[in-house]
Amino acid sequence: MARSYMSSAEARDRVLEEAERLFRTLGYGKTTMGDIADACGFSASNVHRLFKTKSAVNEAIAARLISRLEGSAVHAVEQGSTAEEKLRLLLKTLHDETRRLWRDDNNLYAMVTAGVEENWLAIRAYKAKIRFLIEQIVDQSANGPIYGDTAAASAEVIYQSAMRLFHPLIVVEFDEQEPQLKAETLIEFLVGLLGER
Repeated sequence: MARSYMSSAEARDRVLEEAERLFRTLGYGKTTMGDIADACGFSASNVHRLFKTKSAVNEAIAARLISRLEGSAVHAVEQGSTAEEKLRLLLKTLHDETRRLWRDDNNLYAMVTAGVEENWLAIRAYKAKIRFLIEQIVDQSANGPIYGDTAAASAEVIYQSAMRLFHPLIVVEFDEQEPQLKAETLIEFLVGLLGER
């Protein structure tokens, strides 16, 4: 006999899956909480019990997407054997994944724009994680910090310089002709900073 009970966690996952599908197809702005409830087969009050606002649903979807990005970033760093190789793989992965997720999906782009503008916790945590990964790489570099006296100061310089590679709004806006060539040039410049001085 099929189970009729759905746990709160399962219901949340169902809402997020259906909401993401609707946001991608209809667009964030055109999707209502009622649409999400209908797609899930839930009452509107049940969806509101799980997520108070559409913005909260959007933030939870963004957190899931960002979690996947973080996983890819960590995996990329683990594949490198030197600090230079780790940084190259990290920046290339972040750029490729950001382009893949956002460049060709205007509806997803609108969701992320809302998150950046509202400074969601998930986005702040993602930025902190990338800074931390870069700091670890600088710390492993044979030549030490490239700026200031600490790996953290150097990581911040690299992070700010590399933002063009993985900030979704910047990637979409400036990803024009021969984007890969521009990305590779910037990546190699930043990797070169870790080399002999």
